Amino acid sequence: MPQNNYILPLILGLALLFTRCVEPYDLEKVNLGSPRLVIEGQITNKAGFHYVNLSESSSPTDPEFIPVSYCVVYLMDEFNNVYPYEETWGGKHRIYLDSLQLLPGRSFKLLVHDQLNNVEYESEWDTIPVAAPIPDVYGVRSDEEQASGETLNGVQFYVDFEGGAAYSDYYRYEIQETFEYHARYPIDWVYEGSIQRSAIGDAYKICYRDVELQDIFTLTTAPLQADRYPGFPLHHTLEKSEKLNHRYSVLLTQIAMSEASYRYWKAIEENSQRSGGLFDKQPLSIQGNIYNTTQPQEKVLGNFSVTTVLQKRFFFTPDEFGLEGYDRYPCIPFEDPEISFVPPSSWPLYMVASGGSILRADHVCFDCRLSGGTLVKPDFWQ
Repeated sequence: MPQNNYILPLILGLALLFTRCVEPYDLEKVNLGSPRLVIEGQITNKAGFHYVNLSESSSPTDPEFIPVSYCVVYLMDEFNNVYPYEETWGGKHRIYLDSLQLLPGRSFKLLVHDQLNNVEYESEWDTIPVAAPIPDVYGVRSDEEQASGETLNGVQFYVDFEGGAAYSDYYRYEIQETFEYHARYPIDWVYEGSIQRSAIGDAYKICYRDVELQDIFTLTTAPLQADRYPGFPLHHTLEKSEKLNHRYSVLLTQIAMSEASYRYWKAIEENSQRSGGLFDKQPLSIQGNIYNTTQPQEKVLGNFSVTTVLQKRFFFTPDEFGLEGYDRYPCIPFEDPEISFVPPSSWPLYMVASGGSILRADHVCFDCRLSGGTLVKPDFWQ
């Protein structure tokens, strides 16, 4: 049975609880009120399953996904056709749409019937936009001197956005990083009661890791005279993160949306990036485009959007930015005079030939998997 990702509703649930006003307060004394319904869904231009998640808001001190399973969910198009969603898991609903139903200009709204309380919810109408071509990602080296005198080397990534009258003026970007990293030493020697040759060699030396950035990047050309935004900043990556030591890839997802959805995501972006920490903001909600039509006084959290999604992958190497690489672990081999007392449960101990001796080093210096990655090379890797 399909299960959808819990992370986005949790992020939205947290972000929706905080306002732009910054006032000091005691979190324990704040009355967060009774739980509210959170409705979060999206239709894209891609044929396949599209999802809606229904949950209750949870405490910011103990965030969790609390499914709501007593609702029926429908999709309505501009011709008043109504299509039912199916609930695949607690609070998680899906609908299959083909490419003919998802042409630019098609409009949809979300309908939710609360069977327990006999209450109706509706979203505003939203229309599939025409998206501008996805721009290329490029990086510029950025060296920042700290107060301590240390210089932090890194790369700031950008896009040069080019729009036009025929395209949407409102966008959001998502970024997935994939990077290759290496362990320092091959496993040529091991200790298992005695020092022995190992056939493992370089088998655990090269790993790959994916990271979904939680940053929100919203862009609009609506207030600009020209439909272009050169040098729009994306994420910044430090050399000491080790992501740029060998080969680094960015999967850029461009999401074209309506003005209403842009305002919603812009508010979340501003709240998530404002200084002072998450809990330094009053726990008020950000209004989305979903309303209780039976009891209009109820404030519903979440948003329903109809979008056009484009993706493009980019590759970078440290040579492009003059970076020398960074080793998080010193990986200094050492002689262990008590190695014979290490219990068999801790074997094998990995060792390296150094200075004419066979010495120990930390396992992370031999096995790249211990840093969170996988030995499996991605199909798209160049």
